[in-house]
Amino acid sequence: MNYILIFETIVLLYFGLSAVYIFVFSVAGSFFDKNKMKRHTRTSDDINLLRKVGVFIPSYKNDEVIISTVKRALIQDYPRDLYDIIVIADSLKFETLTELKKLPIKLVEVCFREKTKYKSIAVAMQNLNDDYKMALVFDDDNEMEFELLKKLNNSFDKGFKVVQVHRVAKNTETDIAILDSISEEINNSIFRKGYRALGVSCSLIGSGMAFDYNLLKGLINNVDTFGEDRTLELELALANVKVEYADNAIIFSKKVDTVNDMINQRKNWLSAQLYVAIKYLSNSDKISSITNTDYFNKIVQQFLPPRIIMLGVAFLFVIGHVIMFYSNVLLFNYVFIAWIIVATLTVLAVYLAIPKRVKGKGYLNAFVNLPKGFYIMTIAMFSVFEKKKRVQIINKVYNKVNK
Repeated sequence: MNYILIFETIVLLYFGLSAVYIFVFSVAGSFFDKNKMKRHTRTSDDINLLRKVGVFIPSYKNDEVIISTVKRALIQDYPRDLYDIIVIADSLKFETLTELKKLPIKLVEVCFREKTKYKSIAVAMQNLNDDYKMALVFDDDNEMEFELLKKLNNSFDKGFKVVQVHRVAKNTETDIAILDSISEEINNSIFRKGYRALGVSCSLIGSGMAFDYNLLKGLINNVDTFGEDRTLELELALANVKVEYADNAIIFSKKVDTVNDMINQRKNWLSAQLYVAIKYLSNSDKISSITNTDYFNKIVQQFLPPRIIMLGVAFLFVIGHVIMFYSNVLLFNYVFIAWIIVATLTVLAVYLAIPKRVKGKGYLNAFVNLPKGFYIMTIAMFSVFEKKKRVQIINKVYNKVNK
């Protein structure tokens, strides 16, 4: 019984600390004011300047949507001579390339064996004139709101060199897509609004990210092809660059809408999370920067379990203790109470993080499918720890650290 208590205590500490972490930032996110972006260190040259923007859209074998994405991106409430749409075409069909060449854009063709966003952008930067002040990184299925570039320019007026915009779901036809969209809104509240409310850098999403052009160009070669956005976040933290969140600047993004797609997506995310955590903790030069608040917070974030796993595990332990009680099995009362607290904190953190606008009737069906979400994340987590995947991650870390 002592071994069981030790094991459960370790699990309880891990999930308990994680619950406290997301609860604190979820509460903080409630105080985030999207209309009062904090000013950052700036120069007089930054103010009231309409910056030239390069909108980088890497597209890998996504012929179905890239044309429509580009056409919509060309429509912006911003001087037309001050922004370029730059498509980095990787393995697109000849017919697609022909149609793209008819549009008033810049087209850069690359060829990589696997999809790689930042390597593609690096090639494009090498082939373009360096007269841009801002680089907007965009997915090939995203849609920009009409005033997005103007809002980003205003954010840069505040002195920020990196700004993450608010990504909103553009498809909510299936329960899985709704679950995915709710998950992202929760992330927005905790890891973007909450972070910024307490003064740390917000998390990057992977698209809708605006960078000072020269800053991105200088860091881009440090970004791994595995765990790209997480690596970039940590490199920005090491460079003491604060990442702002522009909640009122909107892009629309397609969400996964099938169980298999969500499993694959989450598996890739968790693999990247594990890889980045091991890589940066195993590098003595980088770990020495742990006193950097943003860097420390990003390291901690890599070890957080998925929220749906937190909910599922907490409730399983609570139910287990209830069953033990009615079965007259010896109970550790303080552990039982602690699990109730963990479950309560997690539920409150998730509830507070869901915006009011998505708490409508249409989303109630998604909550009925929470067990399905728990199953998806469980499968994804165990897939990460398969021998083949584990060896792949360790080898990648070894090769990077010992390069």
